[in-house]
Amino acid sequence: VGTQLRLTWPAERALIFDSASGERL
Repeated sequence: VGTQLRLTWPAERALIFDSASGERL
C-alpha cells in the first residue's frame, strides 16, 4: 500500500506519509 500511495501522491506527500508511518525511503 505504501508504494502505491507514493506513486499516487506528490513527492512531498509521500515523504510526509513515510515519516508519519516510520517507514524508511
